[in-house]
Amino acid sequence: MKKAVYYILFVFIAIAAFACSDENADGSFHRVEVASSNVTFNSAGGTGEIVLKTPNVTATSSESWCRISVSGTTISVSVEPNLSLEERTALVYLSADGLADYQIPVSQSGVKMKTIGMRTLDGIGEDAKFAYEADFPLEVAEIEGNWLQATIEGDSISLTAIASDNRDDTRSTIVWLVPQGQTVPRIPLSITQNKRPKYLLPLEYEDYLGVYELAYGTTYNASTRTKTTRVELVRGADNNTYYLKGILKDESTGNIVFKYLPEENGIITITAQKFSTGIPGDATKDAWILMFYSSANTVSSSTANSLGSGNFSLTDGLVFDMVHHTSSSSTVVIGGFTLRTYPTGTSSGNASWSAGAANGDYNYCYTQFRKIE
Repeated sequence: MKKAVYYILFVFIAIAAFACSDENADGSFHRVEVASSNVTFNSAGGTGEIVLKTPNVTATSSESWCRISVSGTTISVSVEPNLSLEERTALVYLSADGLADYQIPVSQSGVKMKTIGMRTLDGIGEDAKFAYEADFPLEVAEIEGNWLQATIEGDSISLTAIASDNRDDTRSTIVWLVPQGQTVPRIPLSITQNKRPKYLLPLEYEDYLGVYELAYGTTYNASTRTKTTRVELVRGADNNTYYLKGILKDESTGNIVFKYLPEENGIITITAQKFSTGIPGDATKDAWILMFYSSANTVSSSTANSLGSGNFSLTDGLVFDMVHHTSSSSTVVIGGFTLRTYPTGTSSGNASWSAGAANGDYNYCYTQFRKIE
């Protein structure tokens, strides 16, 4: 008896389940049937279609940005651009007489970009160009920093950065991008620039103080030798001046004076200067230091050139060479500076300078300083 009851109950459940199914015995359904659909869009929008198996279907859209039209068993779907960063979804409702309604979701992504996020630039200033991938054309809306320029060129972003003026920290800014012709959404591109290498920054007075290795060539009685020695730049008696100690054997007669020029991007300069009146053993001569420079591999000995002043031009870290600014627009590399003797009473510009090329002059040539402490 129990077996009979269980059997009847099983048959009842099976019939009820079959009656509740949408599927007919021939594989068809008691609802609108869809053969295929192509209704997934990127932010640019576009058109797609839904192909039906069921004829005489009525279709409606849940959202105004998703427009549809029905032709036979094909539903055309047209989607407007989505200028937000968020994905959105519409529903296309399908209905037909005697059948259950059915709905198809239409999805559209927000504005999406790849390779956008952060870029790091060199501190010495550079032009950088990189491709980006986006499903909507972009343009630059705003740049927060005045040290950077950014433009959109096709599917690339071009960045032009001037050299950093910060020796201690990096600096950052935001380039705001928007879909072309729009004001929103604002998409941030973060740009960071490394701190500028110290050797490219205008040096401050304190930067020059310290011990240096001085590389030079010496010429005495037509014989030249290459040497190195240690010298030191110490504070001078006046503001923005230094004494160069370590070259003169008798520093009681005076130190070679350099001057710091903040208005000239922090260079230092040396001019012709007298160190002692009356050379020991020859009271008729004074000791002077002056600049000379090399032009076309020939050391100039003219009065005008010899009396000039020389600047130190930074080349790498705290390594600098002497350069000389002539009366013309050209800049030539100085061969070095020289210690020379002149008749007592000689002054800058005096015709007696021409007598300076006496035997026994001691020349420091090809001068280069490298800071070591």
